[in-house]
Amino acid sequence: MSNVLVFSTVSASVANDFMIDYRLMSNPKVTSSYMETGLKGAVYSKSRRREPPLTAQAIPPVNYNGRMLYVWLTQYSFNTLMYQMHTSGMLRYQIAKAQLPSRSQSYLDTTCTSICVGRALLQVGLFHSRKTVELSVQSTAMPEATMTNNRINIVASVKIQAGIRSTRNTLSNLFSLTVRASTNFNPRITRENLNGKITGFKLELSNVRFGSRPPIRPTTINDQAPAYLQHFTSRVLPILQQNLDTMLTRTEASHDWTNNNCESMNHTLKMKIDWRPQAIPQLIDSIHEIVKGYYTDVERAIMGRGQYRLHEDF
Repeated sequence: MSNVLVFSTVSASVANDFMIDYRLMSNPKVTSSYMETGLKGAVYSKSRRREPPLTAQAIPPVNYNGRMLYVWLTQYSFNTLMYQMHTSGMLRYQIAKAQLPSRSQSYLDTTCTSICVGRALLQVGLFHSRKTVELSVQSTAMPEATMTNNRINIVASVKIQAGIRSTRNTLSNLFSLTVRASTNFNPRITRENLNGKITGFKLELSNVRFGSRPPIRPTTINDQAPAYLQHFTSRVLPILQQNLDTMLTRTEASHDWTNNNCESMNHTLKMKIDWRPQAIPQLIDSIHEIVKGYYTDVERAIMGRGQYRLHEDF
């Protein structure tokens, strides 16, 4: 009878695609005060039975007191489930407009008047107007949980690919990156309810790659002013491209930056010299007089006179 108990296989369904094998791993231990059984607790895919390359942790000795049912659960069961989901390709998701509710489909548009990808990422809306964004998310490694005293640490790594779906139904690569996320969960049972607190959430980005950017095609200029096309292509377009690249790649330049302050100072200097060229010594004297004028304005503001006022914080 003991051999039958040890080698009998018992399983139960988990969701629709998996089953948990809770066969006896050894003979039940029966004493005058308690009975103890050791079950396997491994999760397998129903479509193919693949043994997970994981080792179950040993459960420490327990002192049983009172008429209670004690259930010990290790990280082995959760990790075997994650292994089967990862290897079977179930941790792979396609996010497109068709998969979203109708009220949320516009979020993936590159051109809109409210909330969408094109308004959140200005360069996407600029280079890919009137298109939609599609996302592909898949696990790059098995999500893994580690249980310690009153804490569960969960680590997962996924690859995210974003593409642009054109009006001609073609999909071009926008960007791809790998995200590694980790968090801690502190479980507790309050009035027979399981709850807890999530702490230490971290994200790490790596392998960030951007797709090719479509070139600016001056077709409108070619149609409306073909004689100007050569000048635009050789002189104007490189300057526009350089300014745009600077705005997109340099973190100190915000998207709403303008050169209004520079132009204002340039106009002030031209007014001082009456739009006439000056030698360097005379130009230095002119700039010095402008700065002295600003110092005078500051002194007047401190005394409450002139056209400027101190901020209320001062």
